[in-house]
Amino acid sequence: MTANNKVYDATTAATFGGSASVAALLSDVVTLGGTPLANFSTKNVGTGINVAVSGYTLGGADAGNYRIIPTLLLSADITPATLRYVAAPVTQIAGLALPPLTGAVDGFVGGESATTATSGTLAFTTPTTSASAAGRYAVLGSGLSAANYSFVQDPANATALTLNLFTPDVTATPPLLAKPGIEGAPKKALDLMGRPPEGADPGMGGVVDLVPSAAPPTRPRSPVPAGATQAIVDARSASTLFDPVSLSDMSNDAVLGMLEARAQYMQILFADAIDALEKDPTLADMPPCKTRADLLAGGCVVTDALKRELRAQAKSASVAIAPVAAAAPPSPAAAAISPAAAAPAAPAPVPTPPATLLASSARRVL
Repeated sequence: MTANNKVYDATTAATFGGSASVAALLSDVVTLGGTPLANFSTKNVGTGINVAVSGYTLGGADAGNYRIIPTLLLSADITPATLRYVAAPVTQIAGLALPPLTGAVDGFVGGESATTATSGTLAFTTPTTSASAAGRYAVLGSGLSAANYSFVQDPANATALTLNLFTPDVTATPPLLAKPGIEGAPKKALDLMGRPPEGADPGMGGVVDLVPSAAPPTRPRSPVPAGATQAIVDARSASTLFDPVSLSDMSNDAVLGMLEARAQYMQILFADAIDALEKDPTLADMPPCKTRADLLAGGCVVTDALKRELRAQAKSASVAIAPVAAAAPPSPAAAAISPAAAAPAAPAPVPTPPATLLASSARRVL
């Protein structure tokens, strides 16, 4: 008989191969029966562990002259069972901070658990950072040890983290712009932020608000309006979750994803205000500019009507006077007129738009 090795199962149960027999003396009649049972001397992992066999019975006319001695000569090994670190799948936009990584340990036997059979602190980590490009990455478990178990990574851990490029919401009103070129957009955005503001005339086109301003005073957050969508509630609730980012450590993909996610977040955040202003323009915090003087004084919103009026004035003021046909030579009498009297009157100067605007006008972006 030989005892068989086994994988740890939290019991002492053993199996064996071969069969037992009785060597009776001379003509004695003795038979072997019963149901044999084998057990390891311990349930724990080890090598060369003693295995005891019991359950045999003796029969036959001379059975009373014999007795069974349990054998301790059998031995076998108990090898560790396998536990798997199983990471919870995570999907994130490339360029944003990664959420906390979680998971579980699977494979315990005999009703055991991480609390009863392991020591240490379970943790899941990834080599990926917020600067990593879009793709699929590993999330790996670690931190535990056990006497009767060995640890492996679940196969799915190799691709448990998915970083996606930002995808605009084409159903938004108005829809977000399509994603620009990966290489060009982040550089242009960073160049804009680092460039000093230039003067611009709101009447001659759009204005980009690049005027530095002090941080707004802290004020209580307005209550979420009745009927607000869950996306708006989530956006307002998430306002305390933003952290500083280091642009110098981010790839072009990461910067682009962050800028586009920020644009979509702002659109959701201000959805209520935009909807209210579309329904009632009088809710605006500044009155419309009616004249160029109002525009230059600041404190009003440049309207499309005023833009068209100012463009028309600028166009008419820049129209050149058409050349006239050649005149006949002056008569002697006309030649006698003094040069001062003959000189044409100087044309009135055309007003030139100022090169710069007040900061309050430059801050209003249409």
